[in-house]
Amino acid sequence: HDVNNMLQTIRGSVDLALEEPNLSADITEYLTICRQETVTIGRKIDRLRQIYRPKAGPPQPVAIGALLHEVLTMASDEILQVGVAVHEEIEPSLPQVMGSSDQLCLAFLMMVFQLCEEFGYFGGGELRVRAERGGGSVIVTFTPIPGTHPFKSSAAAGQGAAPEPAALPPGLEPARELIK
Repeated sequence: HDVNNMLQTIRGSVDLALEEPNLSADITEYLTICRQETVTIGRKIDRLRQIYRPKAGPPQPVAIGALLHEVLTMASDEILQVGVAVHEEIEPSLPQVMGSSDQLCLAFLMMVFQLCEEFGYFGGGELRVRAERGGGSVIVTFTPIPGTHPFKSSAAAGQGAAPEPAALPPGLEPARELIK
């Protein structure tokens, strides 16, 4: 509610600003973009709120592979809308992990939505979603496929170093920590 209330305040302020007479075309365009973005973020929050229903109780066994597939299915409209091709590489016999499936679902959805939004700004791309065993745990990665997402050069790029991925969009760190 705190985030939604702030978004409503921002959107209301932008609506009032758009009613001002004698706005230049540039300012009107900028304010219109700001309004559209606040509406988009509000819709995403509403979708996540509808999906996430906190449940009290101890951690339960969660089938991560099935949960990831479910998340990608739930987000499929968003994924297609921004021109992202998803490659699922989920090991079929992953062990179950202890956790809250609702919280994990929300965290994975946030990651997928934010990565897809980032890709959408650059006209789409390809995302690899991988889940595999690793040292007694399950490792889940969301990786842009090189060449399908903007890359920045590292300081040593001129010396034959591989390019490093562009910085992740803000907001992914809390989801990553929740999953961890």
